[in-house]
Amino acid sequence: MSSNHDTRWNRRALGGLLLVTTLTFARLWFVELSWDDEALVKDNQVTESLANIPEFFTRDLWSTTRLSWLKSGYYRPFMLITLAIDRALYGLSSMGAHIHSLLWHLGAVAALFTLLARLTRPWAALAGATLFAIHPVQVEVMALVAARNDSMAAVFVLSALLLELEPSERSPWKLGGAMVLVLGGLLSKESAVLALFMLVALDLARPEAGGRSAVRPGGSIRSGWPRYLALMASLLVYIPLRRLAEADAAITPSSESFTMLLQQAGSLLGVYGGLLVWPWPLTPARHI
Repeated sequence: MSSNHDTRWNRRALGGLLLVTTLTFARLWFVELSWDDEALVKDNQVTESLANIPEFFTRDLWSTTRLSWLKSGYYRPFMLITLAIDRALYGLSSMGAHIHSLLWHLGAVAALFTLLARLTRPWAALAGATLFAIHPVQVEVMALVAARNDSMAAVFVLSALLLELEPSERSPWKLGGAMVLVLGGLLSKESAVLALFMLVALDLARPEAGGRSAVRPGGSIRSGWPRYLALMASLLVYIPLRRLAEADAAITPSSESFTMLLQQAGSLLGVYGGLLVWPWPLTPARHI
């Protein structure tokens, strides 16, 4: 295919995928607030006003609920900002909140498709993005407003990877933009720390120049260190903010708990790996 043909095909494919994703989860717009939504959304003590945004950066996520004494270790001020925007626009309407969550999920789908389209063939990119978009495990992200931060972190991290996709990237604007995006991901959910590992994995998957692979050749992992440093720099801002909010004051697991985790690691990986293939029954909590 020509480059122009690929571009047109990708745009149509992405548009169709976003439409299918929207229709797939449309019924969830009518779901009421439930589970953690009751505490984090409905009974939140600080998101009733956008004027409280500065306070969001000084609080543990769960300390903003009626359980103000709770130290969860979750520091997610960007999540709180989106909840405040929800309340400013349409109060405690569950439909409005679910549509807002859908927009973040669609953003993550678009970012992933764009990333895959730059790495592999159009049909492979569409298949991978479709699996991500409508996989049954995504029901939690759509059904629970409190799970929106997963999609938020995905949007920020995937966008950062797009900026730094080329190992030879040296543009200060792109490196700085990627750093800011990863920081946004970290302020949405802690799992965004995986951005650096994802970038390294992408670089390791690249063949040496002149090699033949679905992944475009270009550079090696040794040439990518400025990009890695840019992503790591986001931690220089994130960690002090966490400490300011005393988000590190959560209860630390005992040595016995760590030992139990190691003993059950195989079982845990088996359970969660199996859920990626057959995620039924769908539930936000599961006994391991």
